[in-house]
Amino acid sequence: MLNLTPAQKAQVGEVMEDTRDKIQQARRDFQGQRRKALVDAYIKIRALLTPDQQKRFEREFVPPALRGEAGQMGEGGVATAPSQSAGEAQP
Repeated sequence: MLNLTPAQKAQVGEVMEDTRDKIQQARRDFQGQRRKALVDAYIKIRALLTPDQQKRFEREFVPPALRGEAGQMGEGGVATAPSQSAGEAQP
């Protein structure tokens, strides 16, 4: 046991709260970056495929949530660029 004084307890509490806030922000930032990387990869892969392959790829490999984030291009297609910034994306 550290036997902290009341002042130390308050200071440690502030440090812990600040750290928790920073970690939560880092998680949000990472989730947005991860999501953008996935959308970018799906867009690049889609560009390599024939129209029939694109339809199957979108149906079988691209999660609907990522399709929606990337926007629509034709019937159920993935757009050529994400419609949201990484900071706005939610998992």
